[in-house]
Amino acid sequence: FRVIKMGDIDKENFIKPQVIVRNLVEESSLTLIAGGTGVGKSWMSINLACCVATGQPLFGHFEIDNPRKVLLIQCELTDGQLKNRYDLINVLFQCSRMLISQNFNYVVLGEALSFTNQWDNIEAVLSGGEYDNGVVIVDNLYTSTDISLSDNAEVTTLLSRMNYLMKKHNIALVVVAHNNKGVNKEGCIDLDHIQGGAMLTRFASNIFQIQSSTLSGDYKVAKITKVRDEECNLLE
Repeated sequence: FRVIKMGDIDKENFIKPQVIVRNLVEESSLTLIAGGTGVGKSWMSINLACCVATGQPLFGHFEIDNPRKVLLIQCELTDGQLKNRYDLINVLFQCSRMLISQNFNYVVLGEALSFTNQWDNIEAVLSGGEYDNGVVIVDNLYTSTDISLSDNAEVTTLLSRMNYLMKKHNIALVVVAHNNKGVNKEGCIDLDHIQGGAMLTRFASNIFQIQSSTLSGDYKVAKITKVRDEECNLLE
C-alpha cells in the first residue's frame, strides 16, 4: 500500500477511464455479454468489434468515442463459422473497410484446444503493446479456461489475472459468458443467471444480457443490468 494525503491527490497522475462504448464498454474495465446458447452473443461480439474498429455506433444507438484497435479471440466457433458470420455483418461496414483492416484483428487458434487455459497466450499477445488503450473481446469465458466456474477461489484467481492485464495495458476487456444450466432461453433476465456467479458479476463494470423473445424467433430481448460509472437511462 502507498498512503497519500487527499489534499495531495491532484499531484497524482490519476486519469479517469474513458468510456469507449456508451453504457457498455470502458477503459481498464470488464464488460460481460451474457445469455443462453444460441441467443446471438457471438454475433454481437463480431458486430461490437466492427463498431469499435470503425467508430460507428453499436446498434446505431450506443456511441463509440473514436475508432480503436480491437482484438477478437474466438474460442468456440471454428474459423470457418467465424468468417461466415463476419461476412454477413461486414456488409454494414463497407464504407469503413480501411478502418476495419487497420484496427480489427482476429486470433486464429490453430491447434489450440477449447477448454484449455488461453490466458497465457492472451497475455503474450498483449505484451507487444499493440492493443494498449484498445478493446480485447474473448468469446467465451467457458471455453477460454480450464477452471471450474463454480469454484469461487478459481474464479477469483482468473479475475485477478484479467485485472492485471486491464490495468497494465489500459485495455477494455469484453468477455462473453453463458447462463447457468437450467435458465430458460426466454423469460426474465437476471444477474444471477450468469455462469461464474457473484464473484464475476461484482467485478464486472458493465453487463449486457440477451434472451430470446417469446414473441418470435426473429427477435431478441436485451437488458443492461450493470453500469458502474455512467448515468444510464436503460439500466434494468
